[in-house]
Amino acid sequence: MFIGDFFMSYKLKVQNAALDEIKGSIVLRGVIDPATFSDIKIGDYQREEGSLKDLDSLIKALKAGDQLPDIEIGIRGNDYSERDGVFYIPCDSYVVDGLQRLTAAKPVWMEDPKIPIRLGALLHFGSNEAWERERFKLLDTLRRKVSPNVLLRNEKDSPAVSALIAMSNNDKDFALKAKVCWGQKMARTEMVTALTVLKTVSVLHSHLIPGMASHLSVVVAASDKALEFLGPNV
Repeated sequence: MFIGDFFMSYKLKVQNAALDEIKGSIVLRGVIDPATFSDIKIGDYQREEGSLKDLDSLIKALKAGDQLPDIEIGIRGNDYSERDGVFYIPCDSYVVDGLQRLTAAKPVWMEDPKIPIRLGALLHFGSNEAWERERFKLLDTLRRKVSPNVLLRNEKDSPAVSALIAMSNNDKDFALKAKVCWGQKMARTEMVTALTVLKTVSVLHSHLIPGMASHLSVVVAASDKALEFLGPNV
């Protein structure tokens, strides 16, 4: 069944792969061969593909060799062949979860195929559009976006963020001591989010420091400039 010219007709190649079983269904876990990225289809249940500008952070991460979370793929069939841990799949495949990660990976590989892109995947055999649509809905419902306050808390290399964390946690003379939320959810005693504080700092000093904006990374960089220009006390 899987001999002869089969290996010349595959649509998806999965490396370092192994079969598994989830709730009685056969799945495959492995790394997608970048040469077959373009053969993964996009169902009409998906969001639109992000622009290169929107995907800039993902593209930079891939170019730096960072590992992104696995994507999920629906395989419209059950056929495959395996040789030395590499699976060759002739069936149509559809991205169920991770469209933006896949979209970001395509131009990186096309620009330089030598970049070692390792995009892992969980592949579900025997899928169909109805199953994929429900899976997409389930994953979207369960997914909980990380609060920007947590992302700010992790910006430990930022002098401005570090100063504000220290003040809000330890400075008894600071008006917002114990009132700034640096976590996923606000506590009852907290009155303002960390992102709001950083944005306020940016707005108040926008006449002195150029480049103020609402995007988190830009706000952090601008606040660092304000700290450097004005000093920590101000």
